[in-house]
Amino acid sequence: GCYITLILQRPLTFPCSTSQGPIKGSPPPLGMEAEAVNPFDGVPDELLEVIFSYFDFETLTTTVSRVCRRWYEVMPRVPITMRIKHACLEVLASQTKTYRVVNFILGAQTTASNDLVRVLASGSPGLERIVIGKSTALTDDAVLSLAKHCPRLVTLDLFWAYQITDASIEPLVRRCRKMTRVILPDSRRLTNVAVTTLARHCPLLAQVNLRDCCTITDEAVAELANRCKLLMFVNFLGCSGVTKVSAMALRRKCPDLDCVLMNGWD
Repeated sequence: GCYITLILQRPLTFPCSTSQGPIKGSPPPLGMEAEAVNPFDGVPDELLEVIFSYFDFETLTTTVSRVCRRWYEVMPRVPITMRIKHACLEVLASQTKTYRVVNFILGAQTTASNDLVRVLASGSPGLERIVIGKSTALTDDAVLSLAKHCPRLVTLDLFWAYQITDASIEPLVRRCRKMTRVILPDSRRLTNVAVTTLARHCPLLAQVNLRDCCTITDEAVAELANRCKLLMFVNFLGCSGVTKVSAMALRRKCPDLDCVLMNGWD
């Protein structure tokens, strides 16, 4: 399925009354809440936000927001995880005045398209995390859309992105300099140029997975070791040009590194 985390930008607009009186299910006008003791009165807003974050989007907008005015006013600050169908993405992107997409996770059972990523990116400038389990149909156009519209991106996970090349990675990392996680296994068209650029522009990197990117060599990994001191996890399995020399350099220069995966290194 497709999972999206949203943060509401403003309350959804619900009419509170008509000439016949309040609409059933709408947030009550000021002064009309029930007089009975509310056990949630002593709960701070911050805790309510955490509690509400466990509800799905539909429940929040159709039920929780209409319980009382306080809940209605708290709800816009709640991060929402939402499961949607692929076809709903364009509708979501058109509603960015109501919420912003923070996390986008698409499972491997659905092949992502360039159009899907383009719509997501153009409608979600606050996107911070994108995880696509099946990226075989994605080209550089998809990554360039992220580079153009999503400067807050910190996590990029694209599995089986066979068609992605250095041409899109370079503008992406130049724009998204706070990247902490780059997972691009099987992106076999990536070369040392992409890795070197990544190292030079994203010093906060903590996790890098370039498994089976077979043209990468020790030269590029040396750049990561020299410039990305916060690395904790690297995976270069299947990269025949990456040797024990790289592993030793990473161990020596990245004190927080606790997992190194590469051929011939335990």
